[in-house]
This record gives sequence, C-alpha cells and structure tokens, in this order.
Amino acid sequence: MGPRVGGKFGSVASFDSRVAEIALDQGYLVTRADVLGLGGSDDMIDVRLGAGRWERVHAGVYQIDRRQRDWRTVLLAATLACGPESRVSHRAALKLWEMDGIRSAPVEITMPFGNLAVPEGVLVHRSRRPTPFARAHGVPVSGPERTILEGSASLPDIIIGKALDSAIRNDLTSVERVSMVLSAEGGRGVRGRGG
Repeated sequence: MGPRVGGKFGSVASFDSRVAEIALDQGYLVTRADVLGLGGSDDMIDVRLGAGRWERVHAGVYQIDRRQRDWRTVLLAATLACGPESRVSHRAALKLWEMDGIRSAPVEITMPFGNLAVPEGVLVHRSRRPTPFARAHGVPVSGPERTILEGSASLPDIIIGKALDSAIRNDLTSVERVSMVLSAEGGRGVRGRGG
C-alpha cells in the first residue's frame, strides 16, 4: 500500500491533480517546497521518482512528465533550484529576451548570497544588492536594461551593440532607460560598462 494523503486532499489522485495545477504554470516543474506545501512528503516524492513518473532536475526540483525540456524550462528549473529571489541573467538573459548578437549561452543565474548550493550545470552569480526583475516567457529574468549591463561584463562591445539595437527595435527598452540604469547601477561594485 502506497503513501496516503489525508486532510483536505483525501486521496493520492487529488494530490497529484493539485501538483499538476502548480506544475502547469512552471513548465511542468515542481519544487520540494511546492509538494510539502500541498501536504505531501519526501516519501511521496521518492515513490514518484522511483516509479519513473517524476524526474529529478536539480536538488529539490522535479519534472512531473516526460516531455523534452526546452531552453525556457531549463532556465526555469535553475531559478527554482536557486530560490525565489533568483533570476536568469547575463548571457542567458540576452538569449531569453531574444536580443541579437548571441545564439547560445550557458545557464546563468543571479541569486543572493546565502547557503543555497549551486545546481549542477548552472553558472551562478551572487549579488548583495536586491535588484528588480522582470518575466520573459514566464521566467524570472533581469530586465532588458540590466541584462545589457550584465552582458557587457563578459561580451565584446559589438555583441552588446547588436543586443541594444535589437532591444530598442523590438520595444523592449529605449536609449533613455538604458542610460538611466547605467547611471543608477553601473557604478562602483558592478561589473560591466560603468562609464
């Protein structure tokens, strides 16, 4: 006899339905915190992993179906593994925003300093400054202006110029907004073009 879920859900089937509702908005991904918040347990996670119904993507992050993960889902899984204040950043953000000049990127995430482990295959940047983030394709990501600033820390000027031109052309930002972010955030202690 498998684990039972009592209380407000009453059955394993209704529990799985509630998990699926959450996962639908998260690229068919759920976190351990999601499962526990629904009254589930680590044993229930283990049963689903053991039966091949779920797949572990990162520690505490599970895909609940067998579909192929696309770029968006890979990035979303990384942000879920890095915690609620994490966001896609740098080169991965340029690609997620579909800015010109970059065709491929590592999975790059910015997260606050803390004790969370770095997920395998994810390049993590730690930040002491809380920075606002946006959403692109349902994924938390640096805003377009911040993305251009972050990208300038590691990419040639010609690539950043192409990204900026396409961001303006596609109405993601404007020269004025980029200038404001550079003035406000591009100073001391921030990697990128501060001048």
